Amino acid sequence: MTYPLYGLAGSVPYVIGVNVAIALAGENGIWGPLILGVTLLVSVAYVIGLPILGALILPRVGVDWDPNGYGLATWALLAIGGFWYALIFAIPLALLGIVLSLPSGW
Repeated sequence: MTYPLYGLAGSVPYVIGVNVAIALAGENGIWGPLILGVTLLVSVAYVIGLPILGALILPRVGVDWDPNGYGLATWALLAIGGFWYALIFAIPLALLGIVLSLPSGW
């Protein structure tokens, strides 16, 4: 039951970011570049932030989830996991941003 909750919680930064971008652009604004910027920013935060959170911050606050010592394999797993998770959300949002950036976009 926790994995679906984590999956939904992981999408919250994308949802909030896109909504903020749309609100800042206004009803008649150009939404595409703002959506692309938010998607890039949140995706980079996942790819870089997830390994830092998992291998540096969590052990310092007492959550020791890797008994092997946080070696290269752990960093690679976290980076690939963050990349995969970001990719799941980034592809549809990037396509939306590209479509809305076209001259005939919304």
